[in-house]
Amino acid sequence: MADALLTRDSVLRGIDANIQSDTDMLRVIVEKRNQLKDLAQTCIDLEDPDKVARFRELFKELLSMEHEVNMHTQALQTMKGTYQPANESSDFKGLLDKKIKALLQSHRFEPEAANELKDFDAGTGGGVAADDDVVEDGAGDLPYDRCPLTGKSVFDLEDPVADQKGVIYEKAVVVDYIKKKLRAGHDAVCPVAGARHVLIMTNLTKPTALERAKRRQMLNKGNAAAQQENVYDADDA
Repeated sequence: MADALLTRDSVLRGIDANIQSDTDMLRVIVEKRNQLKDLAQTCIDLEDPDKVARFRELFKELLSMEHEVNMHTQALQTMKGTYQPANESSDFKGLLDKKIKALLQSHRFEPEAANELKDFDAGTGGGVAADDDVVEDGAGDLPYDRCPLTGKSVFDLEDPVADQKGVIYEKAVVVDYIKKKLRAGHDAVCPVAGARHVLIMTNLTKPTALERAKRRQMLNKGNAAAQQENVYDADDA
């Protein structure tokens, strides 16, 4: 009987130690999440949306890790409340792993739906855009041939970027537009007349449609020059 009590007490102390380790790990994860959020906001000020996007992915990984640690803690607490010493030694780790697996299956976690990620996005202009009015980028046609913020031809922009709908902007100008809207507590709605989508910092990408259009433009100019040269040759003949 005494041996059984001793075994039970030692197991319970081991469980408590593991729960404390989980608590310490969760505290570190939360600290790292806050640091990533601060770094992402700094990158917005530095106009570096690519780094903001990378920090967002790291933030999601930390959220998933936090969920797994919480499930580990919950499994330990459940086993602590139900543990009874057996005459034969039991596979405690195997039972714990089985309990954690069951919890992860019954409490599935989607980082994109987490309130913490929404808070991250609210402060950085990140996130996933709604899938309405998407401009397809397959034919290489440009939805708009001018930056709606500067009025310049997209072919004359120094550092063009495209939003999630394919609208092309001067990078410095659109980043400044998004930052001003965020600071004022408003959504940075696309300035194109009739547009409803919100501009998202991390969705500003290299405008591949514009790259293709420039290549076609150069090719057409080359073909026109070649045709003109052929005309001159014919006249000379």
